[in-house]
Amino acid sequence: MFSAIEVAYLIYFMIVLGVPAFGATTDESPSSQVSALCIQHIGISDKPIFPLIIAVDEEAVQSCKRLIGEESQHSAIYTVSREQVTLMRARTRHLLVTAKKPIHEREYGTFKVAIFTGNGPEQFILNRDGTLNFVEILSKLSRNSELSETLRSIEKRLRNQELTGGTL
Repeated sequence: MFSAIEVAYLIYFMIVLGVPAFGATTDESPSSQVSALCIQHIGISDKPIFPLIIAVDEEAVQSCKRLIGEESQHSAIYTVSREQVTLMRARTRHLLVTAKKPIHEREYGTFKVAIFTGNGPEQFILNRDGTLNFVEILSKLSRNSELSETLRSIEKRLRNQELTGGTL
């Protein structure tokens, strides 16, 4: 039988992270499958911070570009598997749920995150601290890749700004 700690971990993984326990699979409907994460800086900055698109295919990339608008021509685009982008959403869900509350959008380090599923985009606003946590988690999930390097550079820029007190 399972100990109380094992049960607690099981519940944590199933509910909070949204990750199936013990390698179980979920039969997600097409409308709930993640196809892209779009990450766009919307705060004040003295240097451009280009949008980041993490998508499973060209159709998902184009959906992000339409949402981002004119600035999308400078986007960094990374193609990943559906499983990887779904895991990214699952591991950051707790940050995004708390991001629904309104914040001052022009604050430095404020990012808009859109998650695309078959139901369309769900958008969140993250302040600098939320963004730091978000990109740190994504960077760990995409370790040793070009995407991870890009995410670490965003994290470094946010941390440097924190130390200097200026704009990004």
